[in-house]
Amino acid sequence: MTGNPLLPARFAAPGYADVTSASLWGRFGDNMSYNVLMLAVWFLGPLGLILVSVGALTDRFTRLLGLCVTADLCLALFHDNSGLHIVGPIHYSECAVPLTIIATHGLANVVSVARRHAVDAGRLIAAVGLSLALGLGTVTFVQALALRNQAVVQRTVYRAIERGVQDPGGRRAVVLAPWFFAVVNGWPEMREIGTWVHDWRRPRLDLEDAVLFLRDVPGTIDPLRARFPGRVFFRVERRSDSLQLVPLDGGPPRSLDPTP
Repeated sequence: MTGNPLLPARFAAPGYADVTSASLWGRFGDNMSYNVLMLAVWFLGPLGLILVSVGALTDRFTRLLGLCVTADLCLALFHDNSGLHIVGPIHYSECAVPLTIIATHGLANVVSVARRHAVDAGRLIAAVGLSLALGLGTVTFVQALALRNQAVVQRTVYRAIERGVQDPGGRRAVVLAPWFFAVVNGWPEMREIGTWVHDWRRPRLDLEDAVLFLRDVPGTIDPLRARFPGRVFFRVERRSDSLQLVPLDGGPPRSLDPTP
């Protein structure tokens, strides 16, 4: 996909193929080591790190899984894009699956050793389970609330525009807009919440959407009018402290109401 067997597929987009500007030690420190640290912090925390260490050498299967994770992390030596770290090392989130399997083997090893030394394994399992439930449960709850708030942002923006482009004659609309991220930042209420969705929803393959959301690129109005002759056209613009829909077929600007 990337034309380079040492470049992960997530960097297949144009412009990433030659992302090797940092030195080898720079990529080791700012990319590989950094992502190892993020996995250690975000995966299961100190407890997960211990369980992975204990479980990695259990058998041939866990050793192969460990080598696969290590090889995946070593790919960071061949590019300098360390990725997003808003809720952990997103570019290495796939490592969570093999690490979970290894950590499970590690927990089984710990329980086995505890039983051999007459330690109450039930208490040990309960302590581990409670710590994971509290830690992961708290993180999941907080992140679920954040995701819900981001979903409200999406719904609010799309509903505001769809209300603004309603046509008495029932004609469908084309909306030319800057990045979705820029529109969200144009409303103080939405900017407070924020979003990591930078672009608009993709059109249907047949382009029969009631409202087509397209990136506002210079020189595209005439070709779009020829392609969609029966639609009304609007442009999203920021004026003073508000966002407005400007009809390109004539008429006054329409303020966008950010009410959910």
